[in-house]
Amino acid sequence: MRVKDYDCYIVVKNGYYLVSKPYPDTLFVRWSNSPYEGCRIERLKLAKMIANVVGGRVVTFNPVSGSVVN
Repeated sequence: MRVKDYDCYIVVKNGYYLVSKPYPDTLFVRWSNSPYEGCRIERLKLAKMIANVVGGRVVTFNPVSGSVVN
């Protein structure tokens, strides 16, 4: 596998990363200042939907290299 194969999407808002996804019955979410604790989302469309719900934005995260790309 290549390092790029580990890319995923995470949601960021005000410098904090979304740790838990909001569910339809509750809007409670948790945030962390570490991208490694961020909820890793495989599908971009789903990541954008979640970002819209919480008022954040989607970034690409690679847990192997530690890079966060807007």
